[in-house]
Amino acid sequence: MSKQIADMTDAQRSELAAKVVGIVTVEGRSLSPHNVCMIAMQKPDAVLVGGFRQWLKAGRCVKKGEKGFLLDGNGARWYMFTIT
Repeated sequence: MSKQIADMTDAQRSELAAKVVGIVTVEGRSLSPHNVCMIAMQKPDAVLVGGFRQWLKAGRCVKKGEKGFLLDGNGARWYMFTIT
């Protein structure tokens, strides 16, 4: 998926990021354009995302068996979840 985003032109990346500009973390932080594009490709309806521990800190629980979506950056990979 990172390769797909890397192969996009700047205009395509901007267009995709503009569609989902409202995605933020549970803690209220904005995400990088690359991560916004990765989320949009995996879960287009996501608005509020967070890691497992971020949701716990916010007083919410990720359902058992819930599938997260993959983000990567700086050589690290992690999963984010959205709670409906």
